Amino acid sequence: MKITSIRKLLFNEKSFNPFSDNYNPEQIQLILKEYLKSEKEDTSQIKDKESDIDAVRIAVQTPVFNYYYKELYEYMKKTLSEPGINVINVIQYLIAIVNHDTKMIEMSINKMIQSTNQLRLEEMAMLKIDEKNFKSNAVNSYELQTDLLNLLLNYLKYFHKEDSRHNNAVPARIHEASSKMYRASNLLYVVKDAFDRMVWENGTIIEKNEELYLRYIEPDSQILLQLGMFRVQRNALAYSITIYQHLKENPIYLRFLSETRKGKNISNIRINSRGYIRYSVQNEGPNALLQSELVQGLAFIAAFYPHFTRKELEKLGKLTVDDLMVLHSELVHLTEKVKDCLPEVNDATDIKDYMVRIRTCLKT
Repeated sequence: MKITSIRKLLFNEKSFNPFSDNYNPEQIQLILKEYLKSEKEDTSQIKDKESDIDAVRIAVQTPVFNYYYKELYEYMKKTLSEPGINVINVIQYLIAIVNHDTKMIEMSINKMIQSTNQLRLEEMAMLKIDEKNFKSNAVNSYELQTDLLNLLLNYLKYFHKEDSRHNNAVPARIHEASSKMYRASNLLYVVKDAFDRMVWENGTIIEKNEELYLRYIEPDSQILLQLGMFRVQRNALAYSITIYQHLKENPIYLRFLSETRKGKNISNIRINSRGYIRYSVQNEGPNALLQSELVQGLAFIAAFYPHFTRKELEKLGKLTVDDLMVLHSELVHLTEKVKDCLPEVNDATDIKDYMVRIRTCLKT
């Protein structure tokens, strides 16, 4: 079989993914050897060949990235084997840590926004927040929390069936272990993000003096990418203003959304001593549909994926993208109410108060 594109293999083949259990460095070596041999014999399409050599350089360095993937696994395996620690409680503590950090980041962002009279979209993307001894990008930090949690949960699934120490949990040890895992996952996330960017955004990896340098083939590619994103975001924000106006001036749109949301709205919540969220619903008021999350969500979907809005998604219970936006807006609305119920964290033991979960709906 003739291999025509190494980058396509990096896109699609799990054996080429250093962050997959199916990663196979021996197979990669054989394929690269065959590919390079065939390229020497083929002098056509020189430009495409030069481009794919950049992908070859990425494939050659995949063992370096796989090392970080395995290191975190071994670290978590060692940590979870210690007495007083179990997977279930580690998951709960990790969720609590992410909940708390997300709340703190959101408070910092809101405080900065409220301190200025005017904020441009470009400035919003460059907001910085204080994180202990350094400043970080506010938007990236906000999105990072969920990414880190997903990464760790994917690792913890390896140990879930092996866990037999549920009744011997020591809260202090679990909190310490969870915090260390959370910090350790930051490194793997940065490494994986860098690798993915080189693969998917037409980059390459250059080795020089036993150091790896990640480079974009086209120097201006990231500038053009950001410009494109800003343009789409501006269009989406403008469209959201139009939607707000239509909803206020045309009751028929409100009736349409009301049918989608079944005319209910979250009224109040409470959190019991075990962290379960109990919430009540009631018939919504006339302006309850004008939730910013729903309107902005619909606007951004219309801007990014207008051809998908009414398409049923088979693997998600045949819900449409519009349905998912309604669900998302309700979850955001619920989260806002939960956030107001959570106490301040004065020391490490208070983090357990952020282990919240949804149980049932109380009908009114």
